Amino acid sequence: YGIRIEKELIPIQDVVMKTAELFDFDPFCSISEGTLLAIVSKKDSDKVVSALARKNIISAVVGEIVPQNKGIKVIEEGKERKLVHPQTDPYWQLVERFSKNN
Repeated sequence: YGIRIEKELIPIQDVVMKTAELFDFDPFCSISEGTLLAIVSKKDSDKVVSALARKNIISAVVGEIVPQNKGIKVIEEGKERKLVHPQTDPYWQLVERFSKNN
């Protein structure tokens, strides 16, 4: 199978975005502890999102399963690109950068 993910549909809390801007890192490449990516059938996706919302859990439908020959792609600002695994987690780069300052 392949996957298409719409980056703009991924819910990120405002505090995370502000922190990412302040410390100049990409929150999409950082440790995602407490994050779950679930593959759910199209017919059940609204039910799952609603059930999570009733428990005050932020969720969204952010993509779809596509034929394998389509690969694993991210759509960002209308442009499709191959999903590439980050080489390093920016969290650890920040720890290293700020530990050198102390």
